Amino acid sequence: MGPLSGWEARRVRVAGRVQGVGFRPFVARTATALGLAGWVRNTPESNVEIHIEGPPDALDAFLDRLRREPPPASDVRTVDVTRVEPDGANRPEFLIVASATTTGASLPTSGGLPVVTPDMAACPECQAEFLDPADRRFGYALTACTACGPRLTAITVLPFDRERTAMAEFPLCPSCRLDYESPSDRRYHAEMTCCAACGPRYFLEPALPADDVSAIRPRPLAPGQSFFPIDFRVLDDAARRLHAGEIVAVKGLGGFHLLCDATSEEAVMRLRHRKRRERKPFAVMFADVDSLEAHLEADPVGRAALTAPAAPIVLLARRPESTLAPGVAPGLATVGAMLAYTPAHRALVRLAGRPLVATSANASDEPMPIDNETARAELSGVADAFLLHNRTIERPADDSVVRVIGGRAAPIRVGRGLAPVRLSVPADLPSALAVGGHLKAAVAFCRGDTIALGTHVGDLSTPSVRRRYREVVADFGRLFQVEPEAVVCDKHPDYFSTRLAQETGLPLIAVQHHVAHAAATLAEYGEVGPALAITWDGTGLGDDGGIWGGEFFRVEPGRAERIAALWPFPLVGGDRAAKEPRRSAAGVLFAAEAWETPGAQACVAGWFSESERRILEAALHAPHVAMTCTSAGRLFDAWAALLGLSDRAAFEAEPAMRLEDAVDPREDGALSVVMRADPDRLEAADPTRPCWRIDWRPWVEETRRALEQGTDPRVLAARFHNGLAQACLEIAWRVGLETVVLGGGCFQNARLSNRVEALLDATGFRVLTPRRVPAGDGGLAVGQLWAAALGLPGAKLGTLR
Repeated sequence: MGPLSGWEARRVRVAGRVQGVGFRPFVARTATALGLAGWVRNTPESNVEIHIEGPPDALDAFLDRLRREPPPASDVRTVDVTRVEPDGANRPEFLIVASATTTGASLPTSGGLPVVTPDMAACPECQAEFLDPADRRFGYALTACTACGPRLTAITVLPFDRERTAMAEFPLCPSCRLDYESPSDRRYHAEMTCCAACGPRYFLEPALPADDVSAIRPRPLAPGQSFFPIDFRVLDDAARRLHAGEIVAVKGLGGFHLLCDATSEEAVMRLRHRKRRERKPFAVMFADVDSLEAHLEADPVGRAALTAPAAPIVLLARRPESTLAPGVAPGLATVGAMLAYTPAHRALVRLAGRPLVATSANASDEPMPIDNETARAELSGVADAFLLHNRTIERPADDSVVRVIGGRAAPIRVGRGLAPVRLSVPADLPSALAVGGHLKAAVAFCRGDTIALGTHVGDLSTPSVRRRYREVVADFGRLFQVEPEAVVCDKHPDYFSTRLAQETGLPLIAVQHHVAHAAATLAEYGEVGPALAITWDGTGLGDDGGIWGGEFFRVEPGRAERIAALWPFPLVGGDRAAKEPRRSAAGVLFAAEAWETPGAQACVAGWFSESERRILEAALHAPHVAMTCTSAGRLFDAWAALLGLSDRAAFEAEPAMRLEDAVDPREDGALSVVMRADPDRLEAADPTRPCWRIDWRPWVEETRRALEQGTDPRVLAARFHNGLAQACLEIAWRVGLETVVLGGGCFQNARLSNRVEALLDATGFRVLTPRRVPAGDGGLAVGQLWAAALGLPGAKLGTLR
């Protein structure tokens, strides 16, 4: 059949997040409603391609709706339209046709990276079906539709079609096939759709001794057997175990959770003992916002983050009347909370009748398991029972963590629901890999005008995490269709990530740690500078061989000049200092020439044994033993010890978290700010542009006097935060650049970040803060790529636009 008179045709390519979000069904329904003919398909580059024919007015209306009314979960970046000749081959239907593939073809070397859709929490419609006895999916916990369900953790290769996902081994039953092929159904071409008759299943198993784990095998269905793989009897059994204080390992979207009663101190402490997790906070899962707000305070921004499709963990303040067990977050005022994001999790919370601890199911410092056999083997001494399903998890994804900072939900950790994070930048970049740092490791890839950040992996301290990290590097390279031409890493030669970068044999670009933090924030906004970058964190190797962490840079293409820093102090013990704030405090007292004072000696005597004190004192007097440090993170640790809040840390940043929690929000005073020009830089640098030092040393005596006079440590914690913020403003005034960017893990401290941003904003500066990429080391890989693109380490990656 030839083209009708007056008909025209368009070829449309839509780029962005348009696969796995119901975009093709939306296109087909819209075209059919307008009486148009043609087809739509996915492409391997994660775009959608459309051939559309019809009267010109109807075509214009179609393109208008395409841009204005896409599915809620989609993110349309570009719509490219080309006029072509009509062929009339598909009239009178508009069809969803087989995806284009690149079988046997080489990987792309130009153009942006493909878009991979993150996992999405179960939508209200799927949750309602799960609870509706009249619905055929009643009690079926692995239901999904075009608006929800696994994506990143289920896909094997692009484009996103059922045969390229973990659902390939589950053929659709006749009823689900009818849904899948019905344009009016919300499961029209929903690749993850299934039901009890054709989909994967949940089952509950008691934990067995480690020697018996190999005897467990999945129980296959008999031919023709029809039943609910998980019904409310099974859920009720698991919930009864939780109610009785047991620990249940539950397989979710991106891995396993360990669940227990969050209101039972006994159950929580049992989990801590088995998991070997002394004080690091546990996340808590709630059924809904109302039940959450009985325990925690959530403002509108926090509530919006909780109920978004990403369903991350959100850090919230605990209410005084909360009945959550103290052991959930020992000694801290905030709790990481999330809403149950799958039907199974929601049913467990409701049936248990209380909030549940939901922490990653792994032993301390080990990666989370994603397959049933590994979970059984590794968690047999931790969990009392296993709630498993037999759908493959293609790649791990820990829960994402966000915090409300500056009136926005800022990421602390990128994982399920948020990863991969995709940024558009004004550059033409080659295919490249960035390997991140050593802590909170995550990798990033780039090509064309795109940088994509993968999921949180963890700290690269154990062999098992390093194996997982290698797997993630290879897996995301395949998923993003990238064959790197170069690799970017940190300058620290002893990071495992740096060694892996060297092993690739590819051209290597090394970026200084804090310059990468600065560039990560610039990359979010697609900016190149000039800007003042304030990058504060725990530690990073400085260009002078010392430990940096309280830095200020002037950043612009081809240049990252260190123009200010915190006053240095000696740090004895290297990495041990991060776990022992007393060591940072000792270095601070020594640098402030307060070591011999009675007050300082009393503190030291309380922190160290006599033998430890002698060794420490000898090291402090030996410059080749004690590392020089400008770290803001270690300064926070020191003040936590000086105020009696923490002298030993059970996990990274615990002292700083306790110091932030201790702040009296009513206190507006600040420790006095003293600025000095660095004498070591005056001769080498332009005298009109010295390297400034923020001299915090007078703060030691100021704090000591205040404590002796009975000043509340909460007031002094506030003055410490406010003094640091005032110092940032002082540097910004002296430098005089309009744009200021914040980066580094210290700016995940809401008190500090909010104060710095407020002072700078009120004075007329333009402040850029992290919103999509973690301020800490989890975003370092993004900054490494953008710093290389800006030529900040000297070497240049790609070209700027």
